[in-house]
Amino acid sequence: MSSCFESKLTPEAGQDYGAMSDELHALVRENPGFVDVRHDTAEDGERLTVAWFEDKESLREWRNLPRHREAQATGRKKWYQYYKMEVAAIERVTEFAKPLLLDGEGRAENHVEDLVEDQARG
Repeated sequence: MSSCFESKLTPEAGQDYGAMSDELHALVRENPGFVDVRHDTAEDGERLTVAWFEDKESLREWRNLPRHREAQATGRKKWYQYYKMEVAAIERVTEFAKPLLLDGEGRAENHVEDLVEDQARG
């Protein structure tokens, strides 16, 4: 299961929001069935948090955790200009990763930086 949480903060979301966010990030990692979480903030301030859980029950437990419920209520009253939550079942996962290339001394080579430097030289 995954939950995608899109949001934008109000100007009132200050240190209290940051403290709660840090606390919840620690708590979610302790939640049974938690897999991973990722966050991103766009230049316009829109935020996206995606969290993965093993199953519906573990996601439901997270949603209903009393401290999380408290944060949800405060978020609606004070911290969020808007938010949107989408929950989805993962039907398929496809992965790809380039093999790590090592130099003669066993260190990783960064060919992207080499390419940018070659293009700059011209």
